[in-house]
Amino acid sequence: MFSRSKAAEPANRALLDLCRRQYEQGDHRKLLEALFLWLSTYQGPPAWIADAFCAKLLDWFEYRAPTLDAAFGVKRPHGKHLYALRERQALRGEILMRIEKLRQQGMRVDVRLFELVGAEIGKSGSFVSDVYYEAASVLWREVFRKLKIRTIPEKHFLGKP
Repeated sequence: MFSRSKAAEPANRALLDLCRRQYEQGDHRKLLEALFLWLSTYQGPPAWIADAFCAKLLDWFEYRAPTLDAAFGVKRPHGKHLYALRERQALRGEILMRIEKLRQQGMRVDVRLFELVGAEIGKSGSFVSDVYYEAASVLWREVFRKLKIRTIPEKHFLGKP
């Protein structure tokens, strides 16, 4: 039924519209179905992303995977550490941007820099250092290094924790 052909576009658009209406009426699964349909039928992200995402989501739709975590091969933590992880993630962008801006101004990435950034955001230097060196920050450090950071947002990058 799904196809990237021009002939299939009217049917695909009708299905997307149906998914939208059902999602707006409270069927949250329709959001996943709409994304699956869009990735399956339209030009958008690179084929490797669309193909892999659709294969994983199809495993969940067709009950070959019991949960989305299982389908995508990820595990989300639960319990008391969740608040700390949320806080770190909420502050990650701001920390990395502030460090990169100061690094571009000639400061070395060291304890002094971590303490300075920590004081600016109300956290310890060790907290800042931990966030900076976490695996979740690697990609963002690379991205920010390629950019020329001109301004630092007044509030947290992704919102306050």
